[in-house]
Amino acid sequence: MNIRYLIISSVISLSTLSTICCSKPLSQLNNTQSESSEIYEQGGKYFLGKEVPKDYSKAFSYFKKAAEKGLPIAQNDLAGMYLKGIGTQKSEEKAYYWYQKAAKNDFPEAQYNMGLMYDNGYYVSKNRSKALEFYKLAAHQGYAKAQYNLANAYLSGNGVQKDINLALELYKKAADQNLSEAQYNLANIIQMVA
Repeated sequence: MNIRYLIISSVISLSTLSTICCSKPLSQLNNTQSESSEIYEQGGKYFLGKEVPKDYSKAFSYFKKAAEKGLPIAQNDLAGMYLKGIGTQKSEEKAYYWYQKAAKNDFPEAQYNMGLMYDNGYYVSKNRSKALEFYKLAAHQGYAKAQYNLANAYLSGNGVQKDINLALELYKKAADQNLSEAQYNLANIIQMVA
């Protein structure tokens, strides 16, 4: 993996803002959760330029407020903005800090992003086993990109014992979520075996 892949995956992560929604209706959230979600949604509007002019600095401010209130998706997206320097000065250290906070809050996309940081050596020393730990956490929660990265590891034996059956299982799980790379690899493996 390279920086281009990390940036693309982070941009994709931030593009999910177009489908912002809470797991519960706002009326069912406690006041702090509701307030954090509303702040985050306002940041999403500025990030995407929906109903307001696009303004990354304002989006950053709203995401930071929601992240400081403990909203994991805001922590993850704030980290992505720090990592790429969108709406703020670029800082791998701050990106790591916020990805780590979101990952500790069991946010699978942040766990995956932590894996990418360890795989690529962003702010931290490259550490394949640490990267795999984070990919496993996210994969167990059904995060397709983490399932795909783990499948690649098991297929090649990179950092784990080679296990083609487990690789196929993980590719299938990711492919079932319409991850095109997983669909492609799964089709190639099935074609080679047939």
